[in-house]
Amino acid sequence: MEFLVSLTQKPELLNPIELVHQCREGKRKAQYELFRMYATPMYHVARRIVADPMESEEVVQEAFVKVFEKIHSFEGRATLGAWIKRIVVNQALNEVRKRKMVFDNVEDAQIADLPIEEDDYEDVTADMINEEINLLPEGCRIVVSLHLLEEYKHTEIAEMLSISESTSRSQYMRGRKMLAARLSERMKHEL
Repeated sequence: MEFLVSLTQKPELLNPIELVHQCREGKRKAQYELFRMYATPMYHVARRIVADPMESEEVVQEAFVKVFEKIHSFEGRATLGAWIKRIVVNQALNEVRKRKMVFDNVEDAQIADLPIEEDDYEDVTADMINEEINLLPEGCRIVVSLHLLEEYKHTEIAEMLSISESTSRSQYMRGRKMLAARLSERMKHEL
């Protein structure tokens, strides 16, 4: 957590486009401000994909090295945050690929049998959801994080992970049902 603690001071509120311009000129202060502005949300993105806190910190640090190396290629077609997030996601996926990911192809009939009761989730917090997502099997966790939280389409996820679109969808459905069941069980115990 040292990583996040060091970022608790508010960054100077500079225009992101001005920061990009200054970063292109190699100004260290601008790089530091850009890092401080985006490091915490990008840490959470990495954490949802790789799960391990220390590995997530490394992913963010390595991703920002790439951000500064590639800052000249930022064209402004997407927001700066979205551009940085794409680099972080790719870096996190590269880390995950070093491990042997397992994607089970689950039949829809098996998924439909898992219970989801919408009323059970009134008191669920974002922290609870993130904690439970981190406990999902790796394939499900990654696809749920990318689709549900990072809003990537299944076609994009399939391409990023070198899996079929149907595997992405089945992993998402399986993960979502498992997440719902875990949250439901957790809420029963917390009452």
